[in-house]
Amino acid sequence: MLNSKGLPPVKCRDGRQIRLGKIDDGTSMMLDPLSLALKNTGIFGSSGSGKSWLAGLIAEKLLRSEYQICIIDPEGDYRGLKTFPNTLLLGGPDAVPPHLAEVSTLLEYSDMSLILDLSLYVHEEKISYVEELMTTLMNLRKRRGKPHWFLIDEAHYFCHDSESSLVKMWIERMSEGGFALLSYRPDEIAPGILKHLDHLMVTHLNDGRQWEVIQTMVHERAFKPVDYDHLQSLTDRQVYFFIREGIDHCKLKQGVVEIESTRRTVPHIRHLHKYLKGAIASQ
Repeated sequence: MLNSKGLPPVKCRDGRQIRLGKIDDGTSMMLDPLSLALKNTGIFGSSGSGKSWLAGLIAEKLLRSEYQICIIDPEGDYRGLKTFPNTLLLGGPDAVPPHLAEVSTLLEYSDMSLILDLSLYVHEEKISYVEELMTTLMNLRKRRGKPHWFLIDEAHYFCHDSESSLVKMWIERMSEGGFALLSYRPDEIAPGILKHLDHLMVTHLNDGRQWEVIQTMVHERAFKPVDYDHLQSLTDRQVYFFIREGIDHCKLKQGVVEIESTRRTVPHIRHLHKYLKGAIASQ
């Protein structure tokens, strides 16, 4: 069972780290996947800046390391990951996800990782499904410690209302770690959620309001400060990795990580369902 009172600092495990890219001195940016499973990550940046691509890269690395992951995919961005062994796509362009009991059973009695594609649901249905899903899976996690890592794409859909039962449950359980939140609108995520983030990855940012929210996180979570101009100048294959002081971060160096030379195993298609539903232009 996971420790609900928080976990000790993550110690580096040589030979088990995953490569995310290169830092400015040319050395590889390595991260122990255990630090993702035991800590919480925020991935933020402007629309189209490469957030989902980066999250998909991290998901691939965790799948290769045989972690069990669960991806909440509101827009159908992560369907390609179903090609990985022991990875199952539920929902998608032709069907809504199955009953919650079936999802829980798959995760509990197998090593399968799941991609829950909610793209056929309207906004209110997505929120309702995720609220019921997370209630079920948090009970599973308390009993079995599974799944090891949640990726919640478009996190502002689900985490904006501080008074909702879903947000209150997440705040209570985030001390266990293993949550990754992805959004271009961190200003719409409840402050109580943001206060539990241990890793912060920011892609290109051109919205001053979002920068103000990130500045607040940097101050409150004891990250090293950075100039806004630095984040505005990032390319779509760069990410700024904030390192929180006081955490054993495996000798990681805060700064820009170049992921340009890092290849994804499966292609990423942004908001695929929107393209599928769009009208075809006349010739």
